Amino acid sequence: MHRAHKIRMYPTKAQTSLLWQAVGASRFTYNWGLDRWNKMWEAHKADHRNPRPSYVLLSRIWTKEKPEWTLQIARCTTNRSLKDLGTAWNNFFKGLARLPVFKKKKDLSGSFYVERGKSIIKGKKIRIPNVGWMKLSEELRFSGKIMSYTVSTYAGKWYVSVSMEVPEETKEVPDTVIGIDVGLDNPAWDSDNNHLQLPEKDLEKLERKLKRAQKALSRSQRNSKNSYKKLLRKQKVQDKINNTRSDISHKYTTAVCKNHATVVIEDLDIEGMIEKAPARAVRRAFNSSLMRAIHWQLSYKAKKLIKAPRFYPSSKTCSHCGAIKSDLKITERVYKCPACSLEINRDYNAALNLMKIGLVKSEFKLVETPNKSL
Repeated sequence: MHRAHKIRMYPTKAQTSLLWQAVGASRFTYNWGLDRWNKMWEAHKADHRNPRPSYVLLSRIWTKEKPEWTLQIARCTTNRSLKDLGTAWNNFFKGLARLPVFKKKKDLSGSFYVERGKSIIKGKKIRIPNVGWMKLSEELRFSGKIMSYTVSTYAGKWYVSVSMEVPEETKEVPDTVIGIDVGLDNPAWDSDNNHLQLPEKDLEKLERKLKRAQKALSRSQRNSKNSYKKLLRKQKVQDKINNTRSDISHKYTTAVCKNHATVVIEDLDIEGMIEKAPARAVRRAFNSSLMRAIHWQLSYKAKKLIKAPRFYPSSKTCSHCGAIKSDLKITERVYKCPACSLEINRDYNAALNLMKIGLVKSEFKLVETPNKSL
């Protein structure tokens, strides 16, 4: 199976400049290809005798017309940008993604691709073509065949993501079932009565700091040196928030999947929930919630993932007697059963109902998702 290990790099000032050149070349190639693709597509629609744009056709034109300064960058980097563009268009035509757009330089972020034969990792060092050896924060966690490298930057930090082909893990997991209910007030509550808790005070402090940084950035002159400094400051705060939330969600989902072979979740239409949200604050809460992250992590960590039907009333059903409380309001955080007088936390009650679906799944129309290791 395939695994990816993202490691932080520590380049020197001279190496940082060379890395930015590679990022710039990758972005320039992508934008060049997108401009050519748009022109060729319009010509093809006007007259079908004109060639239809494709990655192969663009790469041939690029070989003849590419600027001389791109020769200083590894060939695999620019070729990969054109290949990514072709993939983006194919996904758009299949309805899997939005229309490809031009990449911008001003966001102080970017990435580029390196083939496995062009780079070497030895211990805590890596050699990138045309850049040289750089220190790494840690060694590779996996042992196997390296497939490729992707170098990226954000908030002034540089990372390399190493894609590897490793032997499939055969760890034994207890053959038990767990139900997990995700939401806004509680990011996740499972049928073992454990729930994921975020450090609210720390995050609120960082959110206030982020708000001040965004306000300062909006007041600065666009594309000035001062604006880039303030953008970097804002990205560093955002990076802390992202890392905090990602660390907590990964630890929670990993612990769940190590102790339970079957995980049951709801088949939520989160995008539709965001669109139907009555207020801007609610839409922001959905966008900043961990609902999508937890579902995505479980999709490739769980040995067996079961999705309950989208309209299954997990919150309205009593986990003790099975009665349905149709008039349950969103503001009611404690479920009070009108039939058996059970009082239980709303999210815990939903998680118990989801767990029962996993135990008697033959009675339901379910969507089972096998393990997808990355």
